[in-house]
Amino acid sequence: MSITIRQIAKIANVSRGTVDRALNHRPGIKPEIAEQIRQLASDLGYKPNLAAKLLSDHQYGGCKIGIILVTENNPFYDDILQGAKACLAEQADFGIESVITILEDYDDGAKQVAAMEDMAQRGVGGLVMTPICSEKVAEKINELTARGIATVTINSDLPETKRISYVGCCHEKSGEVLAGILNFLSGGRPLQVGAIAGPEHNIAVMQRKDGFLKMVSRDYPNIHIAAVFQNESNEKSSYRITEKLLANCPVLDVLCVLGAGVIGSIQAVRDSGRAGTLKVITYDLIQAVQQGMLDGVVDATITQEPFQQGFRGVKTIISYLAYKQPPKREYDYTRLAILTKQCLNQDE
Repeated sequence: MSITIRQIAKIANVSRGTVDRALNHRPGIKPEIAEQIRQLASDLGYKPNLAAKLLSDHQYGGCKIGIILVTENNPFYDDILQGAKACLAEQADFGIESVITILEDYDDGAKQVAAMEDMAQRGVGGLVMTPICSEKVAEKINELTARGIATVTINSDLPETKRISYVGCCHEKSGEVLAGILNFLSGGRPLQVGAIAGPEHNIAVMQRKDGFLKMVSRDYPNIHIAAVFQNESNEKSSYRITEKLLANCPVLDVLCVLGAGVIGSIQAVRDSGRAGTLKVITYDLIQAVQQGMLDGVVDATITQEPFQQGFRGVKTIISYLAYKQPPKREYDYTRLAILTKQCLNQDE
């Protein structure tokens, strides 16, 4: 067990204040006594608590941050939230406070703007958030910046705003990765592909779709996009739309699910009787995708380190507010990875 200032004071028969002044080279104590206390502390193996020192010196720490996630009931965001909470726990000794708001559905931006203002009224110095594609939200970020409240965006981004940085996947690149997988599968032969994309206010999925379609059009003339259907990022909508796409495209080779609602799409493939013959590629590694891979319904998924998005997003705003460290880069991209059934630990 580590030695404390209280224990050193008891052994040296002095006050804790005297020990603190000696260890931190503050005035108000005779030099020879200070040296004796420092030597005693060294002999006892004393190691200073950095957090306590910084707070007592009033150099760093002591800020409040707000975290706003729009989850659409998508389990993917559980990993982002875990990452955010892990960073908060790591920084707990530095007096960091937090307020977390979870919005389950998209709207025209009014709910997110209201949540942002609520955070401001509760005294946060900065926000970590997944913004939706809304002029109202963009304007609110700029307004809060003018009021001295900094913003870090995670997972989705509004780059034209005055947010200080973005932490998350390069979604256009993730779409290009999907195009590369299809090219590999095709072996240069013709390939019929259908895609399920999310709503337009989901910035991440729209960027992913754009990167995917642009690369296919530019580089892979053998890949034919038979249909691109848009869901509402919920399971029922995705099931119906996937069912319709499969009915309209009976000779489809590959189905790509670009965003949320993947549980419904996987179930529609199962119910169609085409599991195992139709290739299915998804994004992220929620439990339903893992099970789909183990069952032979999903062939591959593209991941984007959601835990790191939450962790590094919170770390960025804390560093900026509490430790006066600006972001090292405007775009802090997380890694992309392609996973297949063989990558999973089937004992879990």
